[in-house]
Amino acid sequence: MHKKVFYLLSAAATRKETNVQTMIKCFRQYISCFGENGSEEGGIVFAYDTRKTEDVKTKYDILNKVYEMGKSV
Repeated sequence: MHKKVFYLLSAAATRKETNVQTMIKCFRQYISCFGENGSEEGGIVFAYDTRKTEDVKTKYDILNKVYEMGKSV
């Protein structure tokens, strides 16, 4: 894969970014496998404090951020 941009979009029950550091680290390690070909991280977005599907629907700031990121893809 050449010159790909990778995004991590996820929901998490936790309220703290420190609790998802392992996921972020693994995501970045995965991307590094493609780094020689110009691939890069495009962004990381978490919807924190979400336990049910309905919880994500109330995260307007997160939904707007993901929407704006998607427009550039």
